[in-house]
Amino acid sequence: MKIAVINRSANVTDSDARDMTDAVHFQITNHVAPAWNMRTPQFKFVPTSREDQLGSGWWKVYLLDDADTAGALGYHDEDEHGVPIGKVFTKLSLQYGSVSSVLSHEVIELYLDPPCNRFAIDFNTGVLYAVEGGDPVENDSYDVGGVEMSNFITPAWFDLTPQSDDHFDWLGNLTEPFTMTKGGYLIYMQGGQEEQKFQLKVGSEVPAWKKELKWHSAARTVRKLNELKRISGSVIS
Repeated sequence: MKIAVINRSANVTDSDARDMTDAVHFQITNHVAPAWNMRTPQFKFVPTSREDQLGSGWWKVYLLDDADTAGALGYHDEDEHGVPIGKVFTKLSLQYGSVSSVLSHEVIELYLDPPCNRFAIDFNTGVLYAVEGGDPVENDSYDVGGVEMSNFITPAWFDLTPQSDDHFDWLGNLTEPFTMTKGGYLIYMQGGQEEQKFQLKVGSEVPAWKKELKWHSAARTVRKLNELKRISGSVIS
């Protein structure tokens, strides 16, 4: 896995973009990868002027000025060749938070679930949850070398019989599996064969503008819900 951050934004200097990339690289290498027992990807910052020198095999995460989908802070998708790509929209990110935390959030979720199709079931309740590395603790952040990074959940978040010393998120803000902080949200499905309900559950401190952003057409929220509907439609008669 190779991830390149490419700056096409006039709102962020290449120097700042490089600092953000270095911070995300440190976070993935020292926090996310060990927590999830995953191999650390190659990582680099690439100015727009050098993008054509990048070579093949890289997953590209772009810093862009304006959203190409109304209301999006960022999202990740696949290009026409099926290669994962990410986009962070700096104008809205600066308006509602920080570019670095959005970049961190998108890279974490790109890293943990490139095709955006992983789900986990709580066997105690029968509820099926979308695997989103940052969403349950989306509003929580921490400092890495003076740069704001997004909090993220750990594999213990999915463990119905956790150990007493388990942390369910990197900052230790959660105390149980399948929960969220006040600024987070969850995508989940519940219901039996008669009725399936695909829902978005948001924390008590998620502002109205952010709730609206979760429903833009390219959002992982919408893509996950559509995938849940497709899966349930092919399994449940």
